[in-house]
Amino acid sequence: MTTDLTPTRLDVENDTYALVIHEGGQVLYQYEKPTPWEDPQWIEKRQYDHGEVPPLNLEQTQVEQKTNGENLQTVTLYASKLDADTTNTTSGNHSKAGEESYQGYAIRFSDGHVIPDEEHTVHTTQEQNMGAAVDYLVREHDLINSIDIPHFPPRARQNCSINSEPVHPNGDEMRSPYELTGGYHLYTSLNRQSKQTRIEDLAGVVDLSVEFLGDW
Repeated sequence: MTTDLTPTRLDVENDTYALVIHEGGQVLYQYEKPTPWEDPQWIEKRQYDHGEVPPLNLEQTQVEQKTNGENLQTVTLYASKLDADTTNTTSGNHSKAGEESYQGYAIRFSDGHVIPDEEHTVHTTQEQNMGAAVDYLVREHDLINSIDIPHFPPRARQNCSINSEPVHPNGDEMRSPYELTGGYHLYTSLNRQSKQTRIEDLAGVVDLSVEFLGDW
């Protein structure tokens, strides 16, 4: 019988992380809303081997143990954020010797700005990094006034990149929309290559190029 590793606590703040340590390895979860209109839930982010060190900030970690009779079944560590300064994790370090290394997903624009910046935690999903990057273009480079709404990227026939509501022009509901500044919605339910292509398209509108770092 497969053990359910999903964290049990629901009295935590949104975006809280939980690392579940079990016999077979470690699983990182985050308590967040799958979509803006749904209630938050624990969503699996990544699995680690026992030899890996997940970038969990341990300064204010709370520990929960789950037993099965007299045997310890799982240990769950709850933390409010990941530690962007952790250097022992194997996650997201694809840089060559002498270059900067990035954990999780990161994007550098040709104006020198990096998403996430130093004041924010590690982005553990492509959707999180994509949304924050496009929102930067909206806030700092006036992207919305440079495109038509809804905005269709090159070669897209049905689903749009950005719309004023979380639906596509044909009426289909967006999956995994990311709410941007100004109440606009970004479509993020795409594979890795399509996400990168759409970010490059939107950056190009405001005359920027993109470099994908870390786990990208």
